[in-house]
Amino acid sequence: MALEVEWRFLVTRLPETLPAGRRMHLVQGYLTRGTPAVRVRLAGDEAWLSVKGAALPAPDGGPVARPEFEYRVPPADAEAMLALCPARVEKTRLWLPGGIELDIFEGAHAGLVLAEIEVDEAGPTPCPPEGWEWRDISGDGRYSNQALAFDGLPTGWTRALTPKLRP
Repeated sequence: MALEVEWRFLVTRLPETLPAGRRMHLVQGYLTRGTPAVRVRLAGDEAWLSVKGAALPAPDGGPVARPEFEYRVPPADAEAMLALCPARVEKTRLWLPGGIELDIFEGAHAGLVLAEIEVDEAGPTPCPPEGWEWRDISGDGRYSNQALAFDGLPTGWTRALTPKLRP
């Protein structure tokens, strides 16, 4: 079984500019609500269908672990599946030093910035890079992409200053 283990953070402060790195615009839609989450993701000429199981309890507020299965699909199929999805999110993902995947949300979720760090096992909570501020939301299901797609932004969330992205 494939297992995803990750820390998730609500980013509340970023430097004005971020280092150059790989980036990708993602559109992801949810074919189901609840568990398992069945998601289709389109990124340019690449696409995936993912099935995510329920989050496993994290001891002492550690990273979230969940079964995850991901399969490449033809982009045309992903576009057709997205048309069936009742809920979506759009974001730009940046891959940054330290294993940080930074998601800058767009559309209905504009202003929301989340960071994820995938790990092999639980360990100490990662510290934010210099000039950043973040809050651990690893166990807060309101910030899952599926919950954001179906329910919108959580009450009381904090907007981060959206950074300028270098070309």
